[in-house]
Amino acid sequence: MTWRRIAAFRALPGVGDLLCAVPALRALRAAYPGARVTLLGLPTSRWFVHRYPDLVDDLLEVEGVAGLPEVVPDEAAARCFRHRARARHFDAILQLHGSGVVTNDLVATLGAGQVVTADPYPTWAHEIDRLLAVAAASGALPVTRELDLPMTAAERRVAAQLARRAHRGRAPLVCLQPGASRPSRRWSATAFAAVADHVAAHGCAVALTGSPGDHHQAQVVLDAMDAEACDLVGQTGLGELAALFAGAQLVVSNDSGAAHVAAAVRAPSVMASGSDEPWRWAPLDHARHLTVTGPAGGWPSLDDVVAAVDRQLER
Repeated sequence: MTWRRIAAFRALPGVGDLLCAVPALRALRAAYPGARVTLLGLPTSRWFVHRYPDLVDDLLEVEGVAGLPEVVPDEAAARCFRHRARARHFDAILQLHGSGVVTNDLVATLGAGQVVTADPYPTWAHEIDRLLAVAAASGALPVTRELDLPMTAAERRVAAQLARRAHRGRAPLVCLQPGASRPSRRWSATAFAAVADHVAAHGCAVALTGSPGDHHQAQVVLDAMDAEACDLVGQTGLGELAALFAGAQLVVSNDSGAAHVAAAVRAPSVMASGSDEPWRWAPLDHARHLTVTGPAGGWPSLDDVVAAVDRQLER
């Protein structure tokens, strides 16, 4: 088939949500190299279009539609969104938002020549493989399951400067990212502090990273620590964070977004997970990236996370 205008619907807010779509979009681009690919996503997804111009050509913002937790319902805005989508005359829309229980009906109203979903939808699979299954249904076979995250030379220079501040004459560097987009995704701040003290006692430099919204959580960690740490929270964009992780000995996080950034730059990591689906969101390389969970998908114990950290540092 010949498709010239393709849309990919994924209106999710997290960095990890979008990074997991990279292999599917890479497969789509390889199968349809001459097509214009539009991401149907949230306004906050614009960074993805800028970061991956080889995969996505532009963003059409999803606005007003009811049923999506990240979108404020507004019927007038929803009508405008549908009108803009229909005016694009998409040959196909790939439904990359999930199983489609919420979004299949919406995507069907956008006037595309074909709506592509995976049938059956592989609810048992990793998120990356779920999206690859949708791409395969469009005729786009997988190129890779691995993530990647392009960085500029300027971002690498900033990261190098931050790393020099963080090292404090010590090596190696361990980055801890204790924040998360929702409180329910945050492991205990005092447990993070204990991990930081543990690695510092073993000769590592410690840096705390995160977005500006993570300042409070990071301060709780710093206040609970006995050792010193370099507070880099709010001082990195995504590219600088990725470059900082790339040069670190280890990344410890509780947020799948940070774990996926670590996976994209091949930085060893430990993720403390309280998810009931850790197998769905954990990085695919289970040797380089250790995901630690508790009983029945609850939060892991401090001892289990420290043991995972020690295994990674001994690699």
